[in-house]
Amino acid sequence: MHFTPQSFLEFKPLILLDKLNYVALGLFVLTFLISFKSINALSDVKLVIHRLLNTKRIVNIYIYYNLAIFVISFMTSFIWELYNNDELKVLLQDKEGFIYVAIIVFGTTLTLAFATIIYKLYRLVYGSMIINFQKHLKNLRKLDDEIST
Repeated sequence: MHFTPQSFLEFKPLILLDKLNYVALGLFVLTFLISFKSINALSDVKLVIHRLLNTKRIVNIYIYYNLAIFVISFMTSFIWELYNNDELKVLLQDKEGFIYVAIIVFGTTLTLAFATIIYKLYRLVYGSMIINFQKHLKNLRKLDDEIST
């Protein structure tokens, strides 16, 4: 069961960010498909290498974009919920201001820890693919050198 707090439904920046994320996803898929379709084994080796590297760059940009959006949306929604959720306000109304700061520091640390874990997992999975890619790229360059001479 998915639960969305009522205060999130009223949070316009998060709604806007969600819509922006769908536009970015569409643009990424379109850009990736165009770049991927441009890779042709019958093309000049240097052109193939260039197009492969361009496709790899597009994937990297999208991964970093997603990590940035994760951190921004998580922190924004965390702080929004802290100051706009009536149940939390009641729980924290008798507490001093440093409690809010401690909660924000904890939320920031938690967000950055999650983002780091996601990034490390991405590097682990994607890194193994990149090692194979680098080997194939080296072979393509060697083939290009042999053809050129």
